[in-house]
Parts: sequence; C-alpha cells; structure tokens
Amino acid sequence: MWDVYTVVTFSVNGGPWDSLDDPVITLSTMNEYESRTMHDAILCSLDPTSTTDFVQSAKDAQQNWDDLRDEGIEIGAIDDGDELDTRRDEAVALFASDAQVESLPTISRVALIVASVTSLSTMLFSIGWLGVILWKRKRHAQSQFASTLSMPIAGAWYGLIVFLYAFIALDAVMWSTYVLSLSDAWLERVGASVMVLAIPLVACVAWLFCARPNHLFLEAFGFGSRITQMNVRATLAMIAAVIGLDGVVLTLLSYVLPESSQANVWWESLDEKLMFGSASSAILTSLDAVVGAPVVEEIIFRGLLFGGLFSRWGFWPAALGSSIVFASVHGYGLEGSISVLTTGTFLCWIYARTGRLWAPMLAHGLLNAIVVLPQFAIREFAQTM
Repeated sequence: MWDVYTVVTFSVNGGPWDSLDDPVITLSTMNEYESRTMHDAILCSLDPTSTTDFVQSAKDAQQNWDDLRDEGIEIGAIDDGDELDTRRDEAVALFASDAQVESLPTISRVALIVASVTSLSTMLFSIGWLGVILWKRKRHAQSQFASTLSMPIAGAWYGLIVFLYAFIALDAVMWSTYVLSLSDAWLERVGASVMVLAIPLVACVAWLFCARPNHLFLEAFGFGSRITQMNVRATLAMIAAVIGLDGVVLTLLSYVLPESSQANVWWESLDEKLMFGSASSAILTSLDAVVGAPVVEEIIFRGLLFGGLFSRWGFWPAALGSSIVFASVHGYGLEGSISVLTTGTFLCWIYARTGRLWAPMLAHGLLNAIVVLPQFAIREFAQTM
C-alpha cells in the first residue's frame, strides 16, 4: 500500500522533470513530430487539420515549454530558462499553418495510418455492437455475466490477501533492479522487461493460493476444455468492441476536459527507452507493454482483486473499486487516471462477461499495442533528426 500512496502523491506533484531522463529533447521531438504529422498531406486526409487545430497546438506547445522552464527552475534542474524560451519560440513557429516542415519517414507514416485505421474501425464496430447488445437484452432477459470466473477466489478477504501477496511479488521484481549488481547494459535490459520477468512469480502466487487448492492450472486463466470455437469468436468480438469503446471515451475526454489539462500530460504515456533507446531496449520495452503488463496486471487486478470483490459485492462495486486502485498505481494526472479507470472497468466487464481471464489479457495487450505503435513511429522519426 506504500507504493500506492507514493504513486498517487507523485501523480499530484510530479512532472516531466521527474518522469523523463531528458524532457527537453523529448518535448522538442514531440513538437516536431506533431507538426510534421499535422502538415502531412496523406495523414491529413485521414484526419483533416484546420487552422484552429494549428492555433491550439501552438498554444499547447507554448504552455508545455513555459511549464517545463518554470518547473525546471523551481527544482533546480536548470539555472537559466533562456534556452527553453528559445526552444519554445522555435516549437510555436512549427505550428504556423504555412510553416515549411519536412515529411515524416515512410515507416512512421505507415505506423500512424495503421493505428488510425485500427482505432477508427474498432470505434465504429463498438457503437454498432453496443446497439445490438442493448437490443438483444431488451428482447431476451438473460444473465449478463458468466456463471463462474476462471480464477477461483475463496472469498472477498481471501482475494484481497492474495492480491497483496501478488503485488508484493511484483514489487520484489521491480526493486531487484536497484539491488542487483549488473552492468549498465544488463540493467537496461532488466529494467525494460520487469513485467515479463514478473509473470512467473505473480502467476505462481495465483496458482499456489487460488488454482492449486481447486485442482486447476491453465483453467484458472481461462484455458481448457470449456473453450469452444463460438466462445472464442464471441469473446474476440467483445474485445474489439471494448477497444473501440475505449477510443470513444478518449475522444470524449478530449472534448470534455479543458485544453490546459490535456496539454499538461504530454509526458505521461511516453517511454524514452522505446523512443530513443537501443534496438534491444525498444523491443524489450514493447514486449513488456504488450505481453508482460497485460498478463501480470490482469492476474493481479482482475483475477485476484476484482474476483475477490465480485464474489462478495457484485459487479459495479468490484469493478469500480479494483479499477480505482488500478488507476491509482499508474500515477497519472486527471485525464490519464480517468482513461485508465474506464479501461479497467471495461476489462472487468470482459472478465465477468466471459468468465475467462485470457480475454481481458488479450484486450489489454491490444490496447497497449495501440499506444506503443505511435511511439515506434516517433522512434523512426527521431532517427532522422
């Protein structure tokens, strides 16, 4: 629980100087990347850029640089803000509608097109799918959730205790990077794959306290003879719909939340290892995000925490309670916390609906892949700067 307190405190007081190794280079790269994207003729045909968009991006860039300068001076990270003011003026100039900027690299452009098409198609699918579900529920009175969850929990308090054990196991792997005597190269590799390394330990905790007493192994994670082709197809449809609904929520947040709130969180989902690190570090970081984090976090937050609360208090209290904890440990600000809270609730719904833990794992992995893909586009772009 100390970790939760620490991360929540950081999310309130933290900033780019705390989160990034070199926020000046990162923000410069982000500004130029965004500017080239907004001026790119092909990408603009997918998402037309108006004069208002350029004006707002210029305002965001100015605010980001001013905040970075003020925070840097306040904490002693920089002595003089003149250099940052110069970079701010250069960044704002990039967002003039008639600014002359170079084209994006082809790989970056392809990655962005794939991400945009995937996001748009799943959003459209989710809206249609939601309409069908609501229509069916109106015509047929049937239970919304599976009769049993794949990860057996003896009770709410038992689930909370095992959740803490699993969280401690994850902590042990994370803190090992600080105590192990490794070379810088190996330390970078271990740091980029903490979640993947934590999979055996966290899975072992879940198996030892939940699956083994019920004579289960793979069945506890949703794999086994009960899976049929129809179940898989229906589950994949639900996963696609949830990914789309998550995109709808993010789009709505961009309209509801004030522009200043959105501009202030530009650093939250960035990973410098992925954007600027070595090729091996970028690959390991991607695997950690797309494979490691979904498996570990779904076991801990959906399998154990949500499963324990669900057995006692039902879906909504369990989903909201576990998702609030899930959002808290990510350490994001307002927009990021709302996004993660919503995502966590959707993942709880998939688990409760299918009864299989692999379903939210897959959905979580695909959602993270959508976040990782644009950062690969930035990586390819950064190589040309």
